[in-house]
Amino acid sequence: MRIRHRDILGFEGALSRYDKKTTVAIFIARFENRSIVMAQRRKDIFTSRAIDRARSSKYNIILTDDNNVYSRFDQFYRVTPTR
Repeated sequence: MRIRHRDILGFEGALSRYDKKTTVAIFIARFENRSIVMAQRRKDIFTSRAIDRARSSKYNIILTDDNNVYSRFDQFYRVTPTR
């Protein structure tokens, strides 16, 4: 099962009660599921539309798997300017 555009939209809906400027949300896919999808279909578990939606969101959304949470958060923190 891949993570799709509508999954990110639903995630944004759950975030709607939080401040867009100060919230950092992390959407975590299981590493095992990500590995299976990549091996079987040669595609990432996050569809390109899901990635585009997360990038264009008014929220700061990090897409990752459970093995890479810390490194993705660290990467986000290093490249995101202080508001």
